[in-house]
Parts: sequence; C-alpha cells; structure tokens
Amino acid sequence: MAARDGGVDLHHHAAIRASDWNGRVVTAYRPDPVVDPETPGFAANVRRFGETANADVGSYAGYLAAHRFHRARFRDAGATSTDHGHPSAATADLTPAEAEALYARVMAQPTAADAELFRAQMLTEMAAMSVEDGMVMQLHPAVSRSHNASVLARFGRDKGGDIPLPGEFVHALKPLLDRFGNNPALTLILFTLDEDTYSRELAPFAGHYPALKLGPPWWFYDSPEGMRRFR
Repeated sequence: MAARDGGVDLHHHAAIRASDWNGRVVTAYRPDPVVDPETPGFAANVRRFGETANADVGSYAGYLAAHRFHRARFRDAGATSTDHGHPSAATADLTPAEAEALYARVMAQPTAADAELFRAQMLTEMAAMSVEDGMVMQLHPAVSRSHNASVLARFGRDKGGDIPLPGEFVHALKPLLDRFGNNPALTLILFTLDEDTYSRELAPFAGHYPALKLGPPWWFYDSPEGMRRFR
C-alpha cells in the first residue's frame, strides 16, 4: 500500500507506527504541491515547506535544500521512492542563473510557460537528488486533472475527473537523459495512459537507457485486457 504526501505532513504514518496494527504502509515523496506553480496557493505552500525544513526558500538554492531535507524525512519514514504527476513529461536543464530567475518569477506571478518550464526543471533536479540519495523516481505524466468543474468545486482537487492526454517522451525527456540516462545510480520508472507510446517510445527507451524502467499498466489499463496487451 502506498501513500502520497505533499512533502510536509507525515503524522498519519507516525500514528500507524505507534499503533498496535501489524500492517505496513509505505509512503512515497510526492512534492507536486510545491513543484507545480499552477497549484492554488503554490507560493504559500513553498513558504510553509521551507519553514518546516528551516530553509530559506527566498532563493532557489534554499528551495532545493528544503527538498533534500524533506526527502530525508520521508526516507526515515520508510519511503524508497518519489512520485511526480505532471501535465507532461517535459524536462529541462537550466543554468543556475536561469533557474534562479525562473524561480523568482514562479514565486511571484507565473505564466503558463514559466510553470511548465519550472516543472520541467524540477524533474531534472529530482533526478539529480535521486542519484544522490538512491530513491527510485516515478513519473505519471499527461493527465488533465480535476477536469470536472462541478466535482472540483464540491470536493476540491484530486477527487476525480482526471482525463488522459496524449503523451510524448522522446523530446520531453532528452534534457534529463542527457545528464542521467546512462547513470546506473538513477532508476526512473515511466508510466503512461497513452498505449501507443508503449511500442513507439517507451519500450525502445527502456531497452536503451540504463536508468529507465517501464511502469506496469496504470489506471484504465490496470485490467486483464490492459495487462495482456502490456505483456
């Protein structure tokens, strides 16, 4: 059983460990609320994220330090992986100066283009941290989340109405793979809801790059027919 968390709150996991229940819950580091600038309240999320890490998130370096702190907390709680649900598989590899300037913009008033570029940069940063700390990295891209406005208004985010989008990986992942694709210290598991990409992109990718693994059928394809096609 896997649980996801925005990068701060682990008290439920502590309560389970302190209880007399003999089951095991394995959490994963899911930092989307502090990585996606299009998340409502993103800047406030980041400030709270930094406060709990005693990190100065006024700078990009401090923001990355907060991630390292919380990743360590999750490892201490038993996590072995990170998980990332982005609208696309886009990655980037900016210079430190470019990343600092981008971070300042998304903390102020992000445009859609800046938000996508920041998410892309953060996937590469998460890969770098996984090389450092050994956490397996999972990517679940290309989903339009909370598509149903009525469900969103009534129940909030991540309560359904998530619709698959076309997935593209070859160009999207190249900046990350140029840095880490041949590094055996990274394990990046790719998931998709676009079945066409299994044979066209993902199977050749996983067969070529040592860092890449192909995730099992996800969501709509987590069914007997989907698994037969996957195999």
